[in-house]
Amino acid sequence: MAEHGRPGSAGLYNNQVQPTQLPNVQTYTAQGAAISVDVPADITMTTKNQREDRLDPHGSSRQSHLHERQAQELQSAKDRALRTLQPTPQMIDGIEWGGSPAAMPGGDPYSVSELPLSIQAGFRKKMLTLLFLQLSFSIALAFLLRYTPSLKGPLEDAFPAQGGASLGLMVAVLFGLPIMSCVKDNHPWNLLFTLAWSVLLGLFLAASDLEGAFSRAHAFLMIMSLLTTGVFFLALFTQLPWRGYDGEPRLMRFSYAGLGAWLCLLIGGSVVFSLVKDDVDWQEPADGEGKAFDPVPVFVTSVLVSTAVFAWFCYEAHKLCGKMQPDEYLKGVIYFYTDMFYVCACCALIACLGGGGGNGGAPPKDEEER
Repeated sequence: MAEHGRPGSAGLYNNQVQPTQLPNVQTYTAQGAAISVDVPADITMTTKNQREDRLDPHGSSRQSHLHERQAQELQSAKDRALRTLQPTPQMIDGIEWGGSPAAMPGGDPYSVSELPLSIQAGFRKKMLTLLFLQLSFSIALAFLLRYTPSLKGPLEDAFPAQGGASLGLMVAVLFGLPIMSCVKDNHPWNLLFTLAWSVLLGLFLAASDLEGAFSRAHAFLMIMSLLTTGVFFLALFTQLPWRGYDGEPRLMRFSYAGLGAWLCLLIGGSVVFSLVKDDVDWQEPADGEGKAFDPVPVFVTSVLVSTAVFAWFCYEAHKLCGKMQPDEYLKGVIYFYTDMFYVCACCALIACLGGGGGNGGAPPKDEEER
C-alpha cells in the first residue's frame, strides 16, 4: 500500500491531484484491494470537456459552452437593469428641487449635479451671481435715467408716456429674448447680446415709470427690486451644506433655499415699504373724496408678480444644474429669461385658443334652466 502510495507510481496521481480529491475512482493495489473515492463535479466536467475537445476537432462542445456563458451574462445584465429601475433614495431625491436630476433614469451623468460638492457650489455661485449682477445693472440704470434731472428730460422726449416709441421699446425688449436664444451658444456674441438686452431692459423700466406711462405707482421698479433681492439671498442659501436621504453631504436644495430667500424678500420688502411709503411720490391723484392714494394694493400686487417670477428662477436654476456642464455657467442668465418667455408665450397662446367671446361662446341657457 505504501509502495503504491508514492506520487507518480503506476501513474495513479496525474496533474498533482491528491487522493482525497479523487472520489469515485477505483484503483487496485498489488494485492487486488479496491480503493474508491468521490470525484468533485467540476473536475469530472473538466475531464469530460477535455475528452470531448480531443474527440471533436471542430470545437463544437467549446462553442456550446461559450453560448451558455453568453446567455448567463445576458440574464445577469437584465437582472441588474431591473434592480436599477427600482426606486432608490437618490432617485427620490432627484424628484425634489435641488436633488440630482441625473439620478433619475435617462439623466445626464456628467451634469453639475453629479460632480463633487465644491464644483456644484462654484457653479451655483457663478450662475446666480451673474443673474444678480444683470438684474442689479438694469435696476441701477433705470433709477439713474429716471431720477437724474439731466437725464429725465431727454428720456421724456425720446419716449413719451404711452407713445409709439415707448411701445416699440417694450416690443424690442420682449422679442429680444427669442433672438437672444438663437445666439446663446455663440461666444462672445451671447454675452454682448445679453449686455445690450440688459441696457434695453433698464431703459424700458425707466421709460415705463414716467408720469402717465405703462407702470402705475412704480410697480415695475418694485417688482424688479424685490426680484433682485430674492436672487441675492438665493445665491447665499444655495451654498449652505445639507444632508440627503442617504445621509450623504449635499448642498441645500433649491426648494428650501428658494423658500428661505422668498421669506427674506417678503420681510425685507415689507419693512422697506412701510418705512418709505409716506415719503414717496406715487404719482397718483387723490380720490373723489380727497383721500390720498393708498399704495398698499400696488405693493401686494408687485409681491405676487415677483413671487411668481422668483419661483420660476428657482425651478430653472435647479434644472440647469441637472443638464449643464461646469463651464456653461455664463449661459444661465440667457436660459432664465428665454425659457420663461417661451413658457409665457405658450400659456398666452393656449389662453387665446381656448377662450371664446362674443357670439363665438356658448349660447345662453333658457329661462327655465336659469
